[in-house]
Amino acid sequence: MTAKIIKRIEKAPLWLLGFILEIIVFVPYDLMGKASVFTWHDQMDETILHYVLTARHLGEGLDIFPEMMGGLPASAFQPNAYLFVPLYKFFDPFVAFLLSYVIIFSMAFFGMYFLVKEYTNSAVLGLLSAGLFAMLPFYPVYGGAVAGVPMAALGITYLSKKKKPVLSYFLLTIFVLTSHLVLSGYALLGLWAVYLLYKLIKKNINVAEISGFVGMIILYVIINISLFKENLFGAGEAGHRIEFINHSTPFWQSLKEVFLGGSMHAESFHVYLIVPIVVLLVAGLIQNARKKLNDNQVKLLVISLIEFVTIILICLLFAFWNCEAVTAFKNSQTGILRNFQLDRFYWLLPAMWYSLFALSAAVHLSSESRFKFVCYIIVVLVLIPTAILVKNNSNLYMEINQKNNGSGVTGYITWEAYYSSNVYKEIDKAIGKPLDSYRVAHIGMSPAPALMYGFYTVDGYANSYPLSYKHKFREIMAEELALSPAAAEYFDTWGSRCYLYNSQSGTSYMNGKASEVKYEGLKYNYDLLKDMGCEYLFSCGEIVDANDENLEILGVFSNDTAYWKIWVYRLK
Repeated sequence: MTAKIIKRIEKAPLWLLGFILEIIVFVPYDLMGKASVFTWHDQMDETILHYVLTARHLGEGLDIFPEMMGGLPASAFQPNAYLFVPLYKFFDPFVAFLLSYVIIFSMAFFGMYFLVKEYTNSAVLGLLSAGLFAMLPFYPVYGGAVAGVPMAALGITYLSKKKKPVLSYFLLTIFVLTSHLVLSGYALLGLWAVYLLYKLIKKNINVAEISGFVGMIILYVIINISLFKENLFGAGEAGHRIEFINHSTPFWQSLKEVFLGGSMHAESFHVYLIVPIVVLLVAGLIQNARKKLNDNQVKLLVISLIEFVTIILICLLFAFWNCEAVTAFKNSQTGILRNFQLDRFYWLLPAMWYSLFALSAAVHLSSESRFKFVCYIIVVLVLIPTAILVKNNSNLYMEINQKNNGSGVTGYITWEAYYSSNVYKEIDKAIGKPLDSYRVAHIGMSPAPALMYGFYTVDGYANSYPLSYKHKFREIMAEELALSPAAAEYFDTWGSRCYLYNSQSGTSYMNGKASEVKYEGLKYNYDLLKDMGCEYLFSCGEIVDANDENLEILGVFSNDTAYWKIWVYRLK
């Protein structure tokens, strides 16, 4: 009786439940609108502007985008997912951001579901792994760099099996257009190259998979042509990254951290899956030694073991690339050898951990054992700790927590509060001049909200900008940096956040209205600021000796929903 029930469940289109899960996840965002909360770090304060500014100038053919830091090359704002740029062109940034999240959630769930189903023929395992994977706290601004990996793997699998070529090419194209070469693109291509080499040696390679591999490379080159020119041919002015100082982490510490939890922007919360996976693999090896596995089970076991070994190798590579000896070597180099992040194979790990659990479980569920139903129950029970961990760290949990408790309890910053559009509208009205006719700088606060509104800034957060600009900007705050060695080191050895640091609030750039910061005796070179076209300062706190610094207060701007309280000063 139970066997029949299992067969019926396995034959059911359980992928349809993905739509129900998607509705559950996104209804709170619809209800809360711009009172919704998202991870702001590296997302709302930087990467989203790549989409906003690219969309703002879409079709204009500009080589320089004028809004940030006196004007930066368009290549400095290269989006991680070109497919999302039209969303920002035709929709409000909040709507575009949310739509991009819906897309990557769909990629994550359906990609993982059908990938697992393809290998295991189990709709149940597909549903379980896809549901957990899709609930991971993805960053929508990074597109499918993490969320789209199973979808790309599915396309590669189809090509390898000589099936569904049109769908395969479509899936791989979508992955390229929603991911970035330097995030997970080169990592996926690297593993695929190893697999193709193996098949070539075995003389089992086919034209479809070669064409898919080459096609991905060509498409990546086309959309990243400026990146290749800059790094391979030294095109354009030297960038600030030439002064990057790579920081090391002890090998074993790195290995432990990445193996147990993943790394920044690609956390997988898989720690409770590791022991079950090892137990399942060991049990499979024992069963295989006793000749109790059929051909299909042996095949699944081999694939699972290869994937597990690959995970270990990726973790070892991550630890090696960040250890003291390698870091010292990188710091002694220039150009691509200094800054290339070979360790970013770790962006593939979340998809690998959840697919590996499904594959290793399938080794024991693909038999016709009378205890099969019990095995399914055990699998579900084993996943409960992981499900709780994923739930507690999911974007859905963050959103519901915000709805129930508010920012006063959660500490989260809403979209509306962070960008404070009404506050910046009031500032724009008070200044009363065209936005492109002057520039502003910020003290103790992020320039991202001003840029989102449309102000032009002399400061900003950019992964690539001219080294000469960094040096010129440093002159403005040289005396302040001399008083704050920590701020000086932060700016000199990294510098991607080209902000006006000082000895009083250090490198802090998130001083909201609750911080009650005050400044006195700031030793900025205001003449240099004016030479860069800066006419106004947006400060997170009062500059109590503004008159002595030849600054004229224009007003103080805030409202009940805004995160910021902004003192606006005009440079006389």
